[in-house]
Amino acid sequence: MEFVRITGTELKVSRTCLGTWAIGMSNYSAEQMDIFRRTAPLHTCQPPYDLFERSYWGR
Repeated sequence: MEFVRITGTELKVSRTCLGTWAIGMSNYSAEQMDIFRRTAPLHTCQPPYDLFERSYWGR
């Protein structure tokens, strides 16, 4: 799960230094989101989405 921590750290830098307003996640597990929140604020969590596997949306 090191990639989740690294991603959170980089997005926190982006938010602090570059003016990113909000950070959102999609297709991550609850455990991964908890790890992410230890390094950066999480503003939104979107439902799972796969461009090629659209059964989630009932299609």
